[in-house]
Amino acid sequence: MLASPRVLGANDEIRLAIIGCGNRGGAHIAQFGGQKGVRIVAVCDPDRLRAKAAADAIEKKFKYRPDGVVDVRRLMERKDVDAFSVATMQYWHSLPTIWACETGRDVYVEKPLGHFIWEGRQMVNAARKYDRLVQVGTQARSRDTDRQSLEFIRSGQL
Repeated sequence: MLASPRVLGANDEIRLAIIGCGNRGGAHIAQFGGQKGVRIVAVCDPDRLRAKAAADAIEKKFKYRPDGVVDVRRLMERKDVDAFSVATMQYWHSLPTIWACETGRDVYVEKPLGHFIWEGRQMVNAARKYDRLVQVGTQARSRDTDRQSLEFIRSGQL
C-alpha cells in the first residue's frame, strides 16, 4: 500500500513514522526508506537509545534525519505524518494501529495482527469505522520459496 506511486502525500511523498526500532523496525527503515516517494519523518521507541540509533542510521543511509520520539501518543498528535509502520512487540500492535486509524492515517503492522483475537477485531473495527488502509505483514506466506515448498508438499512428492 505504501509503495504505489499513485498514493502520495502533501509534497508528492508519503511521510512515514516507524513505531518500534528493534529488528523489525530496522527492516522497515531499510525497506520503506529506500522507496522513492517515501520519507521517514519520525521513529518512535520507548527506549531513547534505540530511537536515537534508528534516527542515526536513517541520517547516515538516506542523508536526512527524522525526529526521535519516545511516547507514541505524541506521535499521533503530529500533523506531518501520513502513515505509520508498527514494528513493536506483538502485544503492543493494537493501540498504535487503532490510534492511527482514529487520527486518519493508514497503517502497515507486523504480524501477528494482535496478541488476542479481541484486539484484532478492534483493529479491524477501527480500520472500517475510519475508512483506513491497514495491511498486516505476512511475508512468510508471500515469499516465492514458501509458495514453491507448499506446491511441492501438495504434489505428494514429500
